[in-house]
Amino acid sequence: MLSYVPDFLINLIAGIVGIAIILWIERQRRPVLFMKVGVPGTLDEKDVLKRHPTTFLKIQVHNRTLPKWLSWVYVGEPALSCVGWITFFDIEGRPLFQKEMQARWSETQDPPPIQYTQIEGGMVARLVNPQNSVDIPPGEYSNLDLANKIQGEDHCYGWNNESYIHNWRHPDWKLPAGNYLARVRIKTGGREFRDLFLIHNDEGFDAFRHEEATHELRKRLL
Repeated sequence: MLSYVPDFLINLIAGIVGIAIILWIERQRRPVLFMKVGVPGTLDEKDVLKRHPTTFLKIQVHNRTLPKWLSWVYVGEPALSCVGWITFFDIEGRPLFQKEMQARWSETQDPPPIQYTQIEGGMVARLVNPQNSVDIPPGEYSNLDLANKIQGEDHCYGWNNESYIHNWRHPDWKLPAGNYLARVRIKTGGREFRDLFLIHNDEGFDAFRHEEATHELRKRLL
């Protein structure tokens, strides 16, 4: 049968198939982010700056590696200018605040000097050009800050760059004793990735922790 098919048609089909394969491979190279529970950061009683013992919950944001059958020829693309936001919910899935919290990347430098602006009735503090984005190479991860808890206090707080203005206790993200859900949303290259985590703040300072949310909760809130 093929002997009756004109050469140009065979070449056309072969060209279309070749282009489709190339486009599919390029699609596989795009960054794909996934998240895991990170290792908490801690300050203890031996802190040289005499700061209160504090636990900082973190999320690992990974950029996947390419499949082995593809990685020996191609290199995955870095996830550029990753920006994150966090939404807090009660354990039933109801939003606790009217807005998302701009997330902070743990490995970025502490925020630049705080600028104070005089307004009627007092002073307003703000950060000047804080770093809110990072690049994540393929096969690596960056830590995203989630929340902090200070020893001796019942509350925990969503943690981001603006927390430095508020003595580590940002009033906009105050979470009383209890359990909460945190939806993490990351954007890179016009694509968005989400995951959901459970924060345990109901058993005191030493038990302050986080874990992956259940499949049912993820299905409902992601």
